[in-house]
Amino acid sequence: MLKGKKGIYILIPLNIFIWGFFVYRFYKAYNESDETVITRVEAPVKLDDIGDTVVYKLNMNYQDPFLKKEVVVRSNNLIGEVKPKQNLKKAEPKNKHKEDPVKEVLDIKYLGLVKNNSSGFATAIVSINGTSRLIKQDEIIGDMCFKNFTNENLTVMKNKEKIVIQK
Repeated sequence: MLKGKKGIYILIPLNIFIWGFFVYRFYKAYNESDETVITRVEAPVKLDDIGDTVVYKLNMNYQDPFLKKEVVVRSNNLIGEVKPKQNLKKAEPKNKHKEDPVKEVLDIKYLGLVKNNSSGFATAIVSINGTSRLIKQDEIIGDMCFKNFTNENLTVMKNKEKIVIQK
């Protein structure tokens, strides 16, 4: 086909052209920041211009579990006024005799025992009306005296009455 110097004069420039094309493509692929790209610029949309299409309505006719306040709801079911609970006492007739006082109900739960084996000192974990406490033996709280406690039960003396509470 091409023999001699004629082939070299044609193939060397063709070889340089092909390799130059590959080097140019490689360079362009990694240096795109040099090019300026003209794009169409649109005006930015403000978030205030876009309105919320969903309307939320809260049902607030429940008691606040943390503040123990009562909620009063108006007739149009919007958020009502919050008023604290009031303890209302009924007026007693003057000629009616007084009824027996209602005994206070205590909710005492024996939760467990913490014992130091080296000293033999024990402490009971007791819940009184929902409040947990660490109780030592023969400790007095109010009118209750916590006498003995074991792994299974707790003995409480209240107004000369012995109460045994199981775990």
